[in-house]
Amino acid sequence: MINDSIQIKQNSIDYSREVGEEAEVLDGAVNASVTALILDPNIKTEIINKFLSDNPSFNDAQINPDDFDIQFQMSTTDSSNLSALMTISGKSPPKIDTQKIKKSIAGKSIRAATAYIKDNYVQAYGYHVAFLLQKD
Repeated sequence: MINDSIQIKQNSIDYSREVGEEAEVLDGAVNASVTALILDPNIKTEIINKFLSDNPSFNDAQINPDDFDIQFQMSTTDSSNLSALMTISGKSPPKIDTQKIKKSIAGKSIRAATAYIKDNYVQAYGYHVAFLLQKD
């Protein structure tokens, strides 16, 4: 749901007693309407893909809509038009072929392996290079 799009219109309130009338219980009925915009998950995915598709590494990224937050700041609304400022934030880690990396850094120092990853996978983050020695 888009929080800024919530609109509440109170039409009338009817009470079970008249103003000034004494009562132990006062009941009331409210006639109101609430409207809000909801962003369909498929449309969210389309929006994210459209914005990221201009990025040269878009095809090499793992796009998960749950990793993105879309905010709308509503500026004008009426019965048929809506105007808003949209902000998208999130992360899209690169698709990584770990077997290719293993082959490329085999036999290299940790410093050289780290440099290889930085040079060839510029969007990679949060990685740790370690070596496991195995007996033949």
